[in-house]
Amino acid sequence: MTRNTIDSRILARYTRGNECEAFNISDLARLTKAAYPHVHAAVQQLVDEGVLVKRRFGRSDYCTVNLDSPLARALLDAALHRANEQFYRQPNIANLQRELSLLSTKEPRLLGALHTKDGILLLLTERAAVKSILKKTSLTHLSFSTPTELRLDARDRRGCFDGTTPLFGYERLLVELASIQEALVLNHANAFRSGGERR
Repeated sequence: MTRNTIDSRILARYTRGNECEAFNISDLARLTKAAYPHVHAAVQQLVDEGVLVKRRFGRSDYCTVNLDSPLARALLDAALHRANEQFYRQPNIANLQRELSLLSTKEPRLLGALHTKDGILLLLTERAAVKSILKKTSLTHLSFSTPTELRLDARDRRGCFDGTTPLFGYERLLVELASIQEALVLNHANAFRSGGERR
């Protein structure tokens, strides 16, 4: 589905560690460098489509992505790739994505992969899959996590994917985040109330 430029810029703000972030319309206007009325209209359209959800914190409405929505997950995936087009065009990244896709056909317990400053983080359905994956790939600098560990990590921090770029299975990773989104949004709301800094 083709989205207009403002929609894409808004949705891109909810990627790469901000998937469970809550932004008000003023934040989104500032971050997207777009006029407030245009952002307001685009946000309302995204809310009407079920892509964004408005939540009231104090005297302001904040918008979060509806990670339970397949449309929202697909649009986030598209926004991520548009916003990071140069990263994904690198030959080594394209080769890495192909290898991860092939690995997932051999190992169904592989849910997704994130590019980190230290290497590649693989999200597995269970820790028992680590040995199997190591036998099936020549990839190096791997670390591993399960959905349970990812959820615990996300609760300890403001987001799950800070400083990472999804390589494979982003929509499946978003499904995992959906299960804890409410807790993360409430953590953010508490940070706002206690004067926590905005990104």
